[in-house]
Amino acid sequence: LDEGDVSAAIVSHPKIGDYVRPATAAGVLDSAVAAAALDPDVAASVPADASPEERWRAAARAVPEALASNATLGAAPNRRALRAFLIQKRWFARGAPGGTVEGARLDLVRSLPMFETYQSAASHHKDADSTEGFVCLASVPPPLLAPAGADEDLLHPPFLRLDGESEASILETHAAVVRVTNAAMLSDGVLPALAQGRLHPSAAPRALDAVLAALSDAKASWTGAGDVERLTRSVCANACVPTPSGALRRPDELFDPRVRSLRELLDPREHFPAHPFDAGARVEALASLGVRRMLGGEGLVASALSVEKMATSNFDVAAAVARGRALLAHLNALAAATAKGGSELPPPGAVFQRKDDDDDDGAASAGSNSVWRELSSIAWCPALTQPPHPAMPWPNKGSSRLLPPLAAPRATRPPSDAWAASSCMRVLDLTPPASEATSRKTETETETETETET
Repeated sequence: LDEGDVSAAIVSHPKIGDYVRPATAAGVLDSAVAAAALDPDVAASVPADASPEERWRAAARAVPEALASNATLGAAPNRRALRAFLIQKRWFARGAPGGTVEGARLDLVRSLPMFETYQSAASHHKDADSTEGFVCLASVPPPLLAPAGADEDLLHPPFLRLDGESEASILETHAAVVRVTNAAMLSDGVLPALAQGRLHPSAAPRALDAVLAALSDAKASWTGAGDVERLTRSVCANACVPTPSGALRRPDELFDPRVRSLRELLDPREHFPAHPFDAGARVEALASLGVRRMLGGEGLVASALSVEKMATSNFDVAAAVARGRALLAHLNALAAATAKGGSELPPPGAVFQRKDDDDDDGAASAGSNSVWRELSSIAWCPALTQPPHPAMPWPNKGSSRLLPPLAAPRATRPPSDAWAASSCMRVLDLTPPASEATSRKTETETETETETET
């Protein structure tokens, strides 16, 4: 009586209770096992001397497959309805109508593929009637319960999607499903899922805010040292900080936007945290997690690459040249400080880690590269496009094609070598950066005004 008008009439008849017992979880489970036991293959698999419980369990092993393969009973809405009916507190209490759900019955409940998980980014828009994402409680990896009040937009497999806290409490108490802490959910689940693309990048701001809030709470708690270490390690290891370009980066791959010189030298879309993580308490927290306040060798290379990228894409050649001048001035300042006994300039053997995104398997792999060798081969250095003297040899003399305003340092010589090398190499353009020129102009005007007043 599971289909048709006759079934509907019988179920809604006011006297149906006189002839049919109310459904119970134990009754539904026992009926499913009894139906499976009618299968000749199931009956043949049970030894003749098996106990009643062994016979029951043997038939119960066939129920999950029967549910999954039945187009009607195994449909997603019916699986949800079955779970909602079976996972009720009254069925697990002592003296429950029809019998308590425990022992072999509980094992059957755990084996049924009726538990829905939150879906990954790839299945973000899946059909509501799709059975994708339904698992049993014995699945690998084991399904988990999110902490109470968790943001559902941050959840993904293997976290269970349930109808309420009551279901979660029953599964935790009676079915031994683990409920993770907020720190564990964020550090072991959410952040790795973001970095691996299993969670949509649009969730990154909410995830990072949740992590920073959890860190603040853990630091304020006298028992929170373990959570602080766990969260910090995960944030530093996973690409979870959003950038204006939309890409996610690790904190140590980004730079502090509050440092003016860094903003002049680096691509604002690639090398800094996106709003609102570029100001206030958020950027202060990220600075404590590894966001850099100094360029270092890797930052110098990143600046040079951004100059070359801007110039080759014709995005803004003038801006590329301005950034190249700023990088040259920055290197000169580092060299001057190093000459006075400092250690600002990367040493000759300095290396940095670069990710190669062109591997056959699509995975990024890190390799060591020489900072100075890389800097020497990138076209970031401002170079003259016209000879400073009409008689000077020049690569494109007699040609209407202009030389590019940027060149690799290894193909460039200082102006003092121009007459000897200009025919085959580029000549360095020592025009100061706009910021430096403006600073000098201001200083000159100030000095003039002081002399006039005197």
